[in-house]
Amino acid sequence: MRESTEKILDVVCEVCGADKAVVLSTKRTVPVPQIRGLFWYSLRKANGYTNEQIAIETAFNGYKFTAAGVGLAIVRILNSITTDAMWKSRWDEIVERLGLSRKIEIDNSISISMLVPRGFKNKVKLEIKERPA
Repeated sequence: MRESTEKILDVVCEVCGADKAVVLSTKRTVPVPQIRGLFWYSLRKANGYTNEQIAIETAFNGYKFTAAGVGLAIVRILNSITTDAMWKSRWDEIVERLGLSRKIEIDNSISISMLVPRGFKNKVKLEIKERPA
């Protein structure tokens, strides 16, 4: 892990009162995924990383996160930042400590990779449905 990534992880863990190893683990108990999302979004804001770069950069103990998982976690934490005062205050403190832009940027694009077996035509039908509110 790069030094700049370590610094961001240290700040996020300090603000949220979390252990670095737990944040980089596969734990899904609340609030670990939210803290991980804050860390990943901070990486994106500070270094301009893509979801793929974040997944590679934050691989820990042989476990690699997927780009789609990173993207989903970031979308979820952005929703929490805009609706929950606790996550907003944590984000504000991280922004202040790291000198990041306060503007929240939501990227709704999703990357999909597929391996098509030999002999099959490379046609894919993709149907996108909005979730009911």
